[in-house]
Amino acid sequence: MSILILALALQAPVESSLSFSNGGITLEGTLTLPVGNGPWPGVLIIAGSGPTDRNGNSAAGLATNNFQQLAHGLAELGIASLRYDKRGLPSSTGTFDMASTTLEHFAADAIAGIRALDARADIGKVYLLGHSEGGTLALLAARDGAPHAGVILVATMGRRFSTVLREQVARTAPPAMMVQFDSAWAAYMRGETVTGLHPGLMPLFSPATRLFLQSWENVNAPGLIAGLEAPVLVIQGDTDVQITVADARELASTKPDVTLEIVPGMNHVLKEASGSTALEQMASYTNPAIPLMPGLVSVVVGWIGAH
Repeated sequence: MSILILALALQAPVESSLSFSNGGITLEGTLTLPVGNGPWPGVLIIAGSGPTDRNGNSAAGLATNNFQQLAHGLAELGIASLRYDKRGLPSSTGTFDMASTTLEHFAADAIAGIRALDARADIGKVYLLGHSEGGTLALLAARDGAPHAGVILVATMGRRFSTVLREQVARTAPPAMMVQFDSAWAAYMRGETVTGLHPGLMPLFSPATRLFLQSWENVNAPGLIAGLEAPVLVIQGDTDVQITVADARELASTKPDVTLEIVPGMNHVLKEASGSTALEQMASYTNPAIPLMPGLVSVVVGWIGAH
């Protein structure tokens, strides 16, 4: 590493607030720029499921700072980024009703975000980077006209939503509970009211999220990749207990020019972790001081540089 590059890497990235709107919803984000003068490549970081904020944290107990760490790591190596709070979080403004919201609404937010990034004079080519559910949103946004020079899918579902959800539930639920789940899930997807389930299952069957989950069930991620002209990078950790290597391989099998990177030891929240359950990996979900998985940023930067 040259003295100049080392000096730049030791300087904190430049951050500022950047808001953008999609219809009647205004979202607040953080623009992170490298030290020096652009234009730089720009990455829109799209968060995963739940009320996850721009830094990868939520009031539900998730505390990782993984997106903040990713943004800073990218900036140190010459790549700008925009990360944002999802609609419905306190920083957003406008009317939000989860019961009438689909995956496409969140994808439209991502389109608005990358357009705001792309409009800046200090930003060159722009890339969509989605984590978990955010990867699905990145694919929908790319399909629906988001400007992009490439799509980066990190820990992203490659199979049907119901298939992956059932695997996740079955990791901790006994067989008798899975019989309940299978019957209830089919009824829930048909629009029927579901009652009388084990308390541990009931949060999955909220009427408020039915339309959203129905829209996700209809997504064919490999099919979306097949329709893209821009290059795609798939990154997957092999200790991820939420999305598996099987999903990554399904995504990567779509086209011969999709790049697949399996990161040994990386879990779903992009931290180094071992253990076969989320409980065994809980520290990485609740301790924001744990650093990002070593080497992850260089994989992203190297791929962008090659394209």
